[in-house]
Amino acid sequence: MILTNEKLKLNQIKNRARETWALIYNPEYKDGNILISGELIYFNKDKQKVYEILKKDKSKNKNFAVLYMGKMPTNEVYVL
Repeated sequence: MILTNEKLKLNQIKNRARETWALIYNPEYKDGNILISGELIYFNKDKQKVYEILKKDKSKNKNFAVLYMGKMPTNEVYVL
């Protein structure tokens, strides 16, 4: 289920996937760990559903990122 195969900038990804977990293929980073762009493949409020899409992907794309596109609550910790 590919939403787009075009390269999107981080602010475009955040606008499309607000307050959800996003699966991003071919991410590009600045300074090694700051995401600047990528292909938004899928997004959902349920992180588990995002990982299910990743597992079902037959292309086995190894260059991906799964990120939360919202504010992280200060009283919660996420382990990826």
